[in-house]
Amino acid sequence: AALGIFVVVFPIYHPSETVAPRDAAIDGSRVELGDGVSIHYYESGKGKPVLLIHGFSSWSYTWKDTIPALSERYRVLAPDLPGFGFSDKPSDFGYDYEAFAGELLKFLDACGVKGKVSLVGNSMGGGIAMRFALDHPERVDKLVLVDSAGIAHKGNLMKMVFTAPVLNVFFQSVNSPAATKGALNLCCFYDSSRITPEKGEMYFKPLRTKGALAAAAATIGRNSFSVPPEEIEKIKVPTLIVWGEKDRLISPTNATVLHRMITGSEMVMIPKCGHMPQEEKPTVFNKVLLEFLDSKSSR
Repeated sequence: AALGIFVVVFPIYHPSETVAPRDAAIDGSRVELGDGVSIHYYESGKGKPVLLIHGFSSWSYTWKDTIPALSERYRVLAPDLPGFGFSDKPSDFGYDYEAFAGELLKFLDACGVKGKVSLVGNSMGGGIAMRFALDHPERVDKLVLVDSAGIAHKGNLMKMVFTAPVLNVFFQSVNSPAATKGALNLCCFYDSSRITPEKGEMYFKPLRTKGALAAAAATIGRNSFSVPPEEIEKIKVPTLIVWGEKDRLISPTNATVLHRMITGSEMVMIPKCGHMPQEEKPTVFNKVLLEFLDSKSSR
């Protein structure tokens, strides 16, 4: 009983969300979309546009080692999706793949990107990238799926953390950079030495912004995190599938399934790597990514 009271009362005196997203970001840029949503993003370089799409409970920080490598020859745009990072977290947003894809189209237009763009999506961002490619094929040059959602996979502890009534608020209240670092080690990285204290702090900060918990719960509640197989098979743009061989969150077997479903796709498996190759094996990942983006389309 005492424990139950503590779980309920503690968040009241130790609120988890203490700062507005627009006030929390320490760098980057912002753009207002036509629907009133403000998006936080990073931009660098000139040339053909490349859009980097982060995964669930992540933000554009995940591309910090990718942006410099790409920006030498591409215009790189890395936004925080609505509800994540330091973008606005509106309560009336859809928080499903279609809504995210639609908002990314508005983001590109607001940034003056009118033609085709290459999409690079990690985890949930890969599922959103597929949805974007299906809904707006005329705007997509190439598609890169990195340890991507899209094929149905088992749920995990993260779902309970963000959706269990009362417990979700409690878990958020007792969260810390160290706990966030531990969560990354549990589900996202194979080599724990890559999870620095700075990484724990950087992933922790956005979770303290107002609306973060509700947005995460809505995203989990409104998504199966899969794209119908018959739709995936309709993807016709040049596609690269990159996967960490030791991914514990989304099985590497899903890479083979996607490779089989997307005609003409290429697949690269990165050894001794978990769910986020762009952070755990950035040198290898950037080399593979640039080789694909630099190649001429065979279609």
